[in-house]
Amino acid sequence: MMIGAVVAWFLCGAAVAGTPPEEIFRQASLSFEAGEMEAAENGFSELRRDFPKHQLYWFSGLMWARCARDPGEAEKRFVAVMEKSPPDIKAECEIELAHLDLIQDKYDDAEKAYADWLVGRDQDERAESARFFRGWCLKELGREGEAAGLLDGLFREGKQPAWRAESGLVLAGIKFGAGDISGARSIYVEMSGAEWARESRPQALLGSARTAPTAGERAKLLKDLLKDYPDADESAEAAAMLGGKKKGKGRFGVQIGAFSRKSNAVVMKADWARKGKRAAILSRKMGSLSLYAVLLGPFETREAAEQEVATVKAQGARAIVTPY
Repeated sequence: MMIGAVVAWFLCGAAVAGTPPEEIFRQASLSFEAGEMEAAENGFSELRRDFPKHQLYWFSGLMWARCARDPGEAEKRFVAVMEKSPPDIKAECEIELAHLDLIQDKYDDAEKAYADWLVGRDQDERAESARFFRGWCLKELGREGEAAGLLDGLFREGKQPAWRAESGLVLAGIKFGAGDISGARSIYVEMSGAEWARESRPQALLGSARTAPTAGERAKLLKDLLKDYPDADESAEAAAMLGGKKKGKGRFGVQIGAFSRKSNAVVMKADWARKGKRAAILSRKMGSLSLYAVLLGPFETREAAEQEVATVKAQGARAIVTPY
């Protein structure tokens, strides 16, 4: 009896003296945000092990899966977490699995996963991000018409500014690549003055300048960009465009690939360098994902860029004209 009482006291005392699950979750989340994945993983694992009935158990499982450094391991974890999880956690795991396909450049699988996830979830707050990434996959698969249709709806009627703006920028790029310069320009101009697109205004101003009908209007837009956003990445390009280049210089590029992993873009760039082609890597942040486009060029005219597209396609590679 005495031993039982001592054991009960010890366990009770340990529970009282131990770190509460809410604090474990908070510390693990801070580690995750700081990029300290090992510490974060240990914290989420501890909560899952010691508090299987706590309300934070499923959220900890989700975060534990996100801590995986390898895509294959992450996939296994998300599948394991979603097996018996509540509907909302299951839906989150499903969209994370779609993201995993995307960052591994499995565009066919990712597009299907996003499409399946969206069925019956029109009102879900995550639906706009899923639509955007599905549109991105369609674009990368060469299905620009389908991509443009999907992204146009999100650009016109989206409720979340970030995804609405991202859709506009990609849609403008598709139109530009298809030769619809006025269509691309109308999107850039609208975004340049829209409050909902404020975070993307530097990119919109640069796009407006690239598609400006006159040299004078282009110069004014570039100067506005430099004045209003001197520290933006786009300002460096704006300064270069104002630095005595010939009219149209640097406005066109030929995109030959786009990757979620920069290492893949570097490999492609080196491969084309061996073929005697100068390539550049341009990065863009889209939500939580970074994508790296490989471009040949720049070319002074659209005609020169289209000639390069024909040359690249003759070698069995995909290529589209895009703003440089």
